[in-house]
Amino acid sequence: MTARYLLLTGRTNSRLLETPTTLAGLPLVWSGENLLLAAGAGDLTTDPDAEIAVVGKLFSRIDNRPLEQFDGAARKEIFRSKGQWLLDHCWGAYVAVIAESGRRAVSVIRDPSGMLACYHCAIGDGCVAVTNEPELLSGAGLVSCRVDWAALARHLRSGDFRGTHTCLEGLEELLPGCRLTLGAQREMEPVWSPWAHVGPDQRLQRESAAALLSRTVGNCVTAWARSYDQILMGISGGLDSSIVLAALKSAHVKPSLYTLATVGPGGDERGYARLAAKHCGYDVEEQFFDISAVDPRRSHAAHLPRPTGNYFIQAIEAAVKGTLARMHRDSQRAIFSGGGGDNIFCYAHSASPVADRWLREGFAAGLFATARDIHRVTGASLPAIVTKALGKRWGRDKGYRWKGDDLFIATAVEAEPLSFNHPWLDAPDDALPGKALHIALLLRFHNHLERHRRPDFPPTIMPLLSQPIAELCLSIPSWRWYEGGVNRSVARQAFADRLPEALIRRTSKGRPDSFILEIFERHRALLREMLHDGLLHRHGIIDMEAIDTVLISANPHHRHQLRVLELGNAEAWARKWSA
Repeated sequence: MTARYLLLTGRTNSRLLETPTTLAGLPLVWSGENLLLAAGAGDLTTDPDAEIAVVGKLFSRIDNRPLEQFDGAARKEIFRSKGQWLLDHCWGAYVAVIAESGRRAVSVIRDPSGMLACYHCAIGDGCVAVTNEPELLSGAGLVSCRVDWAALARHLRSGDFRGTHTCLEGLEELLPGCRLTLGAQREMEPVWSPWAHVGPDQRLQRESAAALLSRTVGNCVTAWARSYDQILMGISGGLDSSIVLAALKSAHVKPSLYTLATVGPGGDERGYARLAAKHCGYDVEEQFFDISAVDPRRSHAAHLPRPTGNYFIQAIEAAVKGTLARMHRDSQRAIFSGGGGDNIFCYAHSASPVADRWLREGFAAGLFATARDIHRVTGASLPAIVTKALGKRWGRDKGYRWKGDDLFIATAVEAEPLSFNHPWLDAPDDALPGKALHIALLLRFHNHLERHRRPDFPPTIMPLLSQPIAELCLSIPSWRWYEGGVNRSVARQAFADRLPEALIRRTSKGRPDSFILEIFERHRALLREMLHDGLLHRHGIIDMEAIDTVLISANPHHRHQLRVLELGNAEAWARKWSA
């Protein structure tokens, strides 16, 4: 099962800190002077004096093996650095709790990958709760979570951006790579920044970027794989999932594989999935997206503090659930994915890499080579690419400007200003626009990452998000990812000797568009009823007249279909938290 935890901390004499044996059904693992920590069995690292606890997976940077205990020297450095030592000497998917004797403040640190969630809220009587599952708060009788309608409206307009605010009243998120200090006040500060890693990696002076990436991905995938007895992995034959699969093979691990296909050819990647599986010596179970698994009245994100994703996720979860049922239950299981690879490997259609090379190397031959590479990747004309690069080269602001999405949002709500505040978007004065884009890509995926968390499923592991891989990829110049006129070029070079040429050369991507259309067509009437009579309409968030034009259209635009399905999912989510 996914790691679960609930931390309570506050003033020493609070009635909420009276020592129980369990908390929200979880066993108590740490009872301190001003805190209680309950966590599920398994993923927990503590020190002998119970002043440090790490929930989740923690690996050493020295040998990539699990850290199960801290020695005296490590403890001293962890306290001295207020947890910074963990980010400098370890990696994984974890939330660390640090409470040194004699200090009233408690520190909570979330690792940069974002694979283990962390939310916090005041619960009264001078106490604060921290958890990865908001439902644990209500389960423990600590707080009744209610929808924050203004926050929900901002979320629906924010185009995959996620900051500290959730869509539940009073509940905030501790962002990846940040520290939360719980004392007289709740204070969040970044302790890891992607901007600290955009400079040249000294290792690249001794080793090629491809060779170093191959080794780093291999080390991380191996560490993750050795942490579990059974691995289930969905593959598409795309580059990212194939890279993880090749690394699993090199680690001598045999996963159970499945692939999902649409009836229409646009989302049928079974041929590529078979090729990847056969090359690595594995079998793959082939399934089709099942429309009967999708119920628009239910949100797959019902347990989450934001309505992320779309209805087709329900079909993926149904397929995973069926496959898990055929696996041994009495073992440590995990679901592996190549998710986040596009983001880690800087896959985007932008002229920013041209601007980066111009700023770094000047008006030289390499600049024109990169312009031609971007032309081959994007199909944009060379004059258009150069014009865009000029704007980025001479623009005052080299940072990334996040764009909102007001499609089908009510006019009154649309008029409200949006702000996109996140420490990763605070670009330094000498920032390169391509690096700002790369960092924004990493941040964007965190909104997709959350939808993979289900308390009744094994943990979903996305090895490509591991901190050592992210830091290395950030250090590689943006234009290197497009060399030869292909996207994710360094990653392709890194695994060219371990994957079939057809997969290495593949640049197309399958999409479940036909299945999404099927969902939309089958449930038009129900979606109209839900949205017309729903909470989003009642609270003045959506433009129902505009939505109606899509629902009655004989041939609606695909983006409009996606948006209506997204709003339907948000309606189902809101009804769950308002029940």
